Amino acid sequence: HKEYRRQRQMCIRDRVCMKRFFAMLLFLSITFLGGCTQTATKISENSDETIQPSVELSFSDDMLSHNNNASDAICYDWLEAQIHQFSIDDVKNAFFADDPIISDENSDYGSYSLYVALGLSGAYLQMEYNSTTRQTIFYKTPWYDPKVHLLVKDYPADIDSFNLNNIDKLPQGEDLAFATVQEAEDSVRKVLELLGCENVGTAEVYSLSPEILTSLDESIRRVDDDGNDMPMQTWTDEDACYYIVFREEYDGLVFSREGIQWEGTNIVAYYSARGIEYMSIRTPLEVTATGQQIEVPSVEDAKAMITDKYNSIIMTAPATVEEISLEYIMTVDQGTLVPSWRIIVDESTAQIPYKCCVRFDALTGKELTW
Repeated sequence: HKEYRRQRQMCIRDRVCMKRFFAMLLFLSITFLGGCTQTATKISENSDETIQPSVELSFSDDMLSHNNNASDAICYDWLEAQIHQFSIDDVKNAFFADDPIISDENSDYGSYSLYVALGLSGAYLQMEYNSTTRQTIFYKTPWYDPKVHLLVKDYPADIDSFNLNNIDKLPQGEDLAFATVQEAEDSVRKVLELLGCENVGTAEVYSLSPEILTSLDESIRRVDDDGNDMPMQTWTDEDACYYIVFREEYDGLVFSREGIQWEGTNIVAYYSARGIEYMSIRTPLEVTATGQQIEVPSVEDAKAMITDKYNSIIMTAPATVEEISLEYIMTVDQGTLVPSWRIIVDESTAQIPYKCCVRFDALTGKELTW
């Protein structure tokens, strides 16, 4: 199958599995909460005591470690932005300058256009463009699909598969033999510049040695298009690569990879000794206007917001805030970005691992929902 169809199939499969999981969890929750309601009613009838949360919310010591903002970041109460428009000429120059295109096709679907190209090396590119709500590029080499496709799980928090992520377990910032972390980042950044992507700020670079790739392969069940189990692969120094996540930003404050109604900005790449093996660019933004400069919101405000939320929840298992970060996010008013708190809470039990993402408007304190 083509890249976009295979990705959709995998997303559908993950989503079905997660829906079954949450259906069971919902049933158990209803059963449990029914008992809690009866207990609470009995207490209120016979006592003046106030029901308190059974477990307090705690905060991880390294909850700010995922904050990608510059130390001197400037915050605005809003940003006006538009989606960057890709062009076929820029894509050809960025990906196929040394790889002659043997076939390509450009199709118009009314609300958007789709360009597909195949290089002599077997590299494949798909670009969705000419749309005011979505611009995407998917590029992959023949090495990517059979080797590392779906090994690294790095889903944004606004899709069900977020709880399958394994990226936090990967080593970050370690140089590999074929290139340093900085050399790899700079090489991919040059391609983003050729594509006209602005506001590309900080990057998280994960080092995938043969040993790391082997451990990932061992932990993931791989199946072919017919659903049959695939054997373990052999990993050598030629397979060593970097997985790179780029964040767009404005004046040092990053844009969210998630969205409320509109997709967030997401840029990832695999880079090996052969160059870029895979790149995915989704909804790159260009800032067209800014609101008033304001003081950068305090993390203490975020802690108070999430604490108030969890104080209204009766919990029977510990919950820990693992991440707090300040990010601009696209609101339901398309084209407007506002500062928001992105908070990841670990609600795992001994039986069920589970993390959730809670989002607050950093200025009003209002909870933002997908």
